[in-house]
Amino acid sequence: MNMAKTHLLFFFLLILLQTSLEGETLWGETDSRAESLNAESVNLALRRTGHLLLLAEEDSTTTIPPVKQLDVQTFMLTLHEGFDYDQLPGILRESLYLRNITADYEVQVFDCVTDTLILGYFYMSQIPDAPVPCVGRNLIRGCSHIKVVFQPGPKAENGKGLLMTLIIVIFVLAGLIFFRNYKQPPPISKDEPATASGIHLSATVFDLSKLKVVVAETERDLTFREAKLLHYFFQHPNELLERDRIQKNVWEDEGIIVDRSLDVFVSRLRKILAEDRGLRIVNVRGVGYRLEVNEQ
Repeated sequence: MNMAKTHLLFFFLLILLQTSLEGETLWGETDSRAESLNAESVNLALRRTGHLLLLAEEDSTTTIPPVKQLDVQTFMLTLHEGFDYDQLPGILRESLYLRNITADYEVQVFDCVTDTLILGYFYMSQIPDAPVPCVGRNLIRGCSHIKVVFQPGPKAENGKGLLMTLIIVIFVLAGLIFFRNYKQPPPISKDEPATASGIHLSATVFDLSKLKVVVAETERDLTFREAKLLHYFFQHPNELLERDRIQKNVWEDEGIIVDRSLDVFVSRLRKILAEDRGLRIVNVRGVGYRLEVNEQ
């Protein structure tokens, strides 16, 4: 380690220590500024949630009212038309994830007319696969208020901020000493025929990072789950994929996908890929699916 890097390192560590000693806000008691949510990001996430819930009902024309911010931590989305309650937990979680919102939150669904609580559950990032109450039941459909209450960050006991900073100092020093000359090459998947603009098959180019696919020069947006499923098909062209294998490798970490959901997402992907005659998702009855590729 040369002298310039050493000076830079100690300058950085000095700032960390000073921050912890003055306010305990780096890793100690939660700074109120760190607890505040980005209202615009929450707004966009909830509007995306409403949009996808209505699309799942094949409703692409109903207007979604503006999202209301009831207080610093509470936001409310109103849907005047009915929606599938089973879809709400997964779509909301996905929408917040795409906006980098990681706080725990409570969801409350109220009937617009009677203000009766219809559905309620609590999402904790430490237990992402916890069961959601009322999912799978036949619920009355109608105008609903979807209220999302985000939880403030936890507060640590006084003095733990300095301890955590010192632990970071030790790990930073150890990393610089033992791995300063190590450079990890970017991962390359042998299963993906990658190009500069994404994964290319037939007349289709798929970009997982942007949730976009270009089919016969027509760009289409994908949902997070559609993109995950298409990515798995693109990794295994012309290969018969059993239903259980797809469920395990694509959605095992989500814990809320039921068997019939796979058929729904495959149907959506078929419509998206319809303009590319070189690609076809074939159903092998009783077994699974195969992405057949016929390069033009």
